[in-house]
Amino acid sequence: MKILSMIIGITLVVSLSGCSNSDEVTNELIEYHNDSFLTFKAMKEEEFMSKVGEYIKIVKKGDDQVSADFLEEEMLPKLNEVLDYLKGVEPDHKEVRELNELLIEAEEAGYKAIKEGTELAGIKEGETNEKMLQIDKYENELQEMYDSFLERRDELMEKYDIHWVEENGEDGKRIKKMERDAEH
Repeated sequence: MKILSMIIGITLVVSLSGCSNSDEVTNELIEYHNDSFLTFKAMKEEEFMSKVGEYIKIVKKGDDQVSADFLEEEMLPKLNEVLDYLKGVEPDHKEVRELNELLIEAEEAGYKAIKEGTELAGIKEGETNEKMLQIDKYENELQEMYDSFLERRDELMEKYDIHWVEENGEDGKRIKKMERDAEH
């Protein structure tokens, strides 16, 4: 009887510690999205995406060198700041760490595509087509990487019983945050 009690006790301890780890991953995933990811997204919009309109105006003027300089001097440093922020996020749990790595890889691919764009200035016509094909390849890879990040995030949300809630952000815009399902 003592052996049966010990086996049941050990089984309970192991299964309860598994739930505890699951709760920790759930909490970290929610915190990752609601804090780190939303901070990343805001940084990217404020620091990088806010420059896109200005870049488009420069491109429309037709001076490739000025466009390339703007990318190199104004946009790439901002994107690098965003990348540095993401690389500074160090989740404790493997699944959240891997999710963050997927996002970092996607952002690095975006950086590489933009860097290639800066090299378009001053090259010959035939080489431009080759460069554009390379940039298209980077853009396709980038989209696939973002899709992988989103798919993995959705899988983890389902696995850990997390759902979306919409809230008003500090700027009044609607934002999606993660929240644990009610039955937990």
